[in-house]
Amino acid sequence: MKTPLRQHIQGGLQEGKSITVKGRVLLGAKSFYVNLQCGDGPEANVALHFSARFDKLPGYVVLNSYHQNTWSKECKYESPIPRGSTFALEIMVNRDSYLTSVNGIFFLEYLHQLPPSSVNTIWVDGGIELESVEFPNTSVSPPESPTIFVLLNTAF
Repeated sequence: MKTPLRQHIQGGLQEGKSITVKGRVLLGAKSFYVNLQCGDGPEANVALHFSARFDKLPGYVVLNSYHQNTWSKECKYESPIPRGSTFALEIMVNRDSYLTSVNGIFFLEYLHQLPPSSVNTIWVDGGIELESVEFPNTSVSPPESPTIFVLLNTAF
């Protein structure tokens, strides 16, 4: 699949739905991102912005949202996805949050800033070879992990 990829999410998002993005980070990549958007235009609200960045070592991931022409505060975490690696990023919709995992390992929880039901588009772009974007039907339950990061972004 080519990037950028902008794809309509059939039926939108609701609790219990998940999205899996599979690909390989290019060796020279500066970044890549996955946006869950409320519309398909460049100024659409973004319910979840997952951005892996490689401009500093170690690489890091930024999670935030875009609403009413303003980005929320960035939450930065060390990236579990190094340059040159293959990955499967799963985003699961929970009642109160998105649960993210990378290669089957829980990564972060991000509290909803916009209702998931308003999300109708996924946009993937950046320095990756995109293998697939899948929308399997799953049931979502919180991960069994002793450490759960809850991101509280309330500023718009």
